[in-house]
Amino acid sequence: MITCFIIDDEPHARERIRRVIEHRFGWQVIGQAAVYDDAKSLFLDRQPNVCFVDVNIIGGNGISLIKELKYAVMCKWVIMSAHSEFAIDGYNAEVEDYLLKPIDNLRLEKLLLKLESYYANNLYHQSQSEQPNLG
Repeated sequence: MITCFIIDDEPHARERIRRVIEHRFGWQVIGQAAVYDDAKSLFLDRQPNVCFVDVNIIGGNGISLIKELKYAVMCKWVIMSAHSEFAIDGYNAEVEDYLLKPIDNLRLEKLLLKLESYYANNLYHQSQSEQPNLG
Protein backbone atom coordinates (compact mmCIF):
# COMPACT_ATOMS: atom_id res chain seq x y z
CA MET A 1 0.00 0.00 0.00
CA ILE A 2 1.34 3.43 -0.97
CA THR A 3 0.30 5.97 1.61
CA CYS A 4 -0.32 9.55 0.66
CA PHE A 5 -0.72 12.87 2.47
CA ILE A 6 -2.24 16.00 0.86
CA ILE A 7 -1.41 19.55 1.98
CA ASP A 8 -3.37 22.35 0.31
CA ASP A 9 -5.28 25.34 1.64
CA GLU A 10 -8.00 24.84 -1.00
CA PRO A 11 -10.53 22.16 0.08
CA HIS A 12 -11.65 21.42 -3.50
CA ALA A 13 -8.03 20.90 -4.60
CA ARG A 14 -7.44 18.43 -1.74
CA GLU A 15 -10.68 16.63 -2.58
CA ARG A 16 -9.81 16.33 -6.28
CA ILE A 17 -6.40 14.75 -5.57
CA ARG A 18 -7.94 12.49 -2.90
CA ARG A 19 -10.61 11.19 -5.29
CA VAL A 20 -8.07 10.34 -7.99
CA ILE A 21 -5.72 8.61 -5.55
CA GLU A 22 -8.36 6.63 -3.69
CA HIS A 23 -9.71 5.20 -6.96
CA ARG A 24 -6.32 3.62 -7.64
CA PHE A 25 -5.55 0.14 -6.40
CA GLY A 26 -2.80 0.07 -3.77
CA TRP A 27 -3.08 3.71 -2.69
CA GLN A 28 -4.47 5.19 0.50
CA VAL A 29 -4.81 8.83 1.59
CA ILE A 30 -3.82 8.84 5.25
CA GLY A 31 -4.20 12.53 5.95
CA GLN A 32 -4.94 16.02 4.73
CA ALA A 33 -4.08 19.47 6.04
CA ALA A 34 -4.47 23.12 5.09
CA VAL A 35 -2.36 24.78 7.80
CA TYR A 36 1.46 24.65 8.02
CA ASP A 37 1.72 23.58 11.68
CA ASP A 38 -1.06 21.00 11.36
CA ALA A 39 0.56 19.62 8.21
CA LYS A 40 3.92 19.31 9.93
CA SER A 41 2.65 17.43 12.98
CA LEU A 42 0.30 15.14 11.02
CA PHE A 43 2.99 14.38 8.45
CA LEU A 44 5.48 13.38 11.16
CA ASP A 45 2.84 11.30 12.93
CA ARG A 46 1.61 9.43 9.84
CA GLN A 47 4.85 9.23 7.81
CA PRO A 48 3.43 8.87 4.28
CA ASN A 49 5.22 7.47 1.25
CA VAL A 50 4.09 10.36 -0.95
CA CYS A 51 3.13 13.93 -0.04
CA PHE A 52 1.35 16.34 -2.38
CA VAL A 53 1.89 19.90 -1.16
CA ASP A 54 0.74 23.28 -2.42
CA VAL A 55 3.24 26.13 -2.36
CA ASN A 56 0.83 28.51 -0.63
CA ILE A 57 -0.59 27.04 2.56
CA ILE A 58 -2.08 28.76 5.58
CA GLY A 59 0.64 29.89 7.99
CA GLY A 60 3.60 29.15 5.76
CA ASN A 61 5.12 28.01 2.53
CA GLY A 62 4.98 24.46 1.16
CA ILE A 63 8.56 24.56 -0.11
CA SER A 64 9.78 25.61 3.34
CA LEU A 65 7.82 22.71 4.82
CA ILE A 66 9.48 20.28 2.41
CA LYS A 67 12.94 21.58 3.29
CA GLU A 68 12.13 21.23 6.98
CA LEU A 69 10.78 17.68 6.75
CA LYS A 70 12.48 16.01 3.79
CA TYR A 71 15.07 14.21 5.92
CA ALA A 72 12.70 13.30 8.76
CA VAL A 73 10.75 10.72 6.75
CA MET A 74 11.55 8.85 3.53
CA CYS A 75 8.90 10.43 1.32
CA LYS A 76 8.43 11.42 -2.31
CA TRP A 77 7.33 15.06 -2.44
CA VAL A 78 5.14 16.50 -5.19
CA ILE A 79 4.50 20.24 -5.40
CA MET A 80 1.19 21.56 -6.71
CA SER A 81 0.84 25.21 -7.63
CA ALA A 82 -0.93 27.56 -9.99
CA HIS A 83 2.34 29.48 -10.28
CA SER A 84 5.11 28.08 -12.45
CA GLU A 85 7.70 30.49 -11.04
CA PHE A 86 8.09 28.25 -7.96
CA ALA A 87 9.22 25.26 -10.03
CA ILE A 88 12.95 25.99 -9.68
CA ASP A 89 12.62 26.36 -5.89
CA GLY A 90 10.76 23.04 -5.86
CA TYR A 91 13.40 21.20 -7.82
CA ASN A 92 16.10 22.75 -5.65
CA ALA A 93 14.25 21.17 -2.70
CA GLU A 94 14.65 17.86 -4.58
CA VAL A 95 10.96 17.16 -5.11
CA GLU A 96 9.78 14.24 -7.22
CA ASP A 97 7.62 16.38 -9.48
CA TYR A 98 5.84 19.70 -9.91
CA LEU A 99 2.19 19.76 -10.96
CA LEU A 100 0.86 23.00 -12.37
CA LYS A 101 -2.73 23.80 -11.38
CA PRO A 102 -5.23 23.17 -12.74
CA ILE A 103 -3.76 19.67 -12.67
CA ASP A 104 -4.00 17.73 -15.90
CA ASN A 105 -5.47 14.26 -15.23
CA LEU A 106 -3.13 12.52 -17.70
CA ARG A 107 -0.08 14.17 -16.12
CA LEU A 108 -1.26 13.10 -12.66
CA GLU A 109 -1.87 9.52 -13.85
CA LYS A 110 1.65 9.34 -15.33
CA LEU A 111 3.12 10.60 -12.07
CA LEU A 112 1.19 8.02 -10.05
CA LEU A 113 2.43 5.26 -12.37
CA LYS A 114 6.01 6.48 -11.94
CA LEU A 115 5.61 6.45 -8.14
CA GLU A 116 4.03 2.98 -8.23
CA SER A 117 6.97 1.72 -10.28
CA TYR A 118 9.44 3.25 -7.82
CA TYR A 119 7.80 1.64 -4.79
CA ALA A 120 7.34 -1.73 -6.53
CA ASN A 121 11.03 -1.74 -7.50
CA ASN A 122 12.04 -0.67 -4.01
CA LEU A 123 9.95 -3.44 -2.45
CA TYR A 124 11.42 -6.03 -4.84
CA HIS A 125 15.01 -5.06 -4.01
CA GLN A 126 14.21 -5.01 -0.32
CA SER A 127 12.76 -8.53 -0.47
CA GLN A 128 15.79 -9.76 -2.47
CA SER A 129 18.22 -8.40 0.11
CA GLU A 130 16.31 -10.17 2.90
CA GLN A 131 16.55 -13.60 1.19
CA PRO A 132 19.08 -15.93 2.83
CA ASN A 133 22.18 -16.58 0.77
CA LEU A 134 22.19 -20.31 0.05
CA GLY A 135 25.31 -20.24 -2.08
